[in-house]
Amino acid sequence: MGNIDRQLLIAIGGLTLFGLVMMSSISIAESYNVTAGTQNDFYFWRHFLYIIIGIVGLFVGLKIPYSTIRKWSLLGYLVGVGLLIYVLVAGQNFDTAAQSWIYVAGFSLQPVEIAKLMSIIFLSALWSSGKLKPETIEGGFVPFLFVLGVPA
Repeated sequence: MGNIDRQLLIAIGGLTLFGLVMMSSISIAESYNVTAGTQNDFYFWRHFLYIIIGIVGLFVGLKIPYSTIRKWSLLGYLVGVGLLIYVLVAGQNFDTAAQSWIYVAGFSLQPVEIAKLMSIIFLSALWSSGKLKPETIEGGFVPFLFVLGVPA
């Protein structure tokens, strides 16, 4: 925990709190409608729960060594691309024309979010391996185009 960028952590915390306040202020009427008039802070508490889950995920992620992340990055990238292919074939939509959701264990999931994260991690693992030179076109721009172009 000693190597954490404190300024970045403070900025993330501030933006998270700002988002929570905004969620609270803009969702009062909809919360009231969704809960049949029983509470006006439904979305606030749901968003707060997601923040707590995210904070737990942050601290779990901080305990994972970089070497482990680098080792599993290709598999994570392939899972992300596989989920995108799955959603293309069997995805479901929610009141939109986009077929971009799947159900997993009773909740909905947007695989594109997983694919974005895995693409960034995989590209970081490629560049940090030392085999590619990110400052060159062959080692920086071409892998960037390939890694992000396949999911796109």
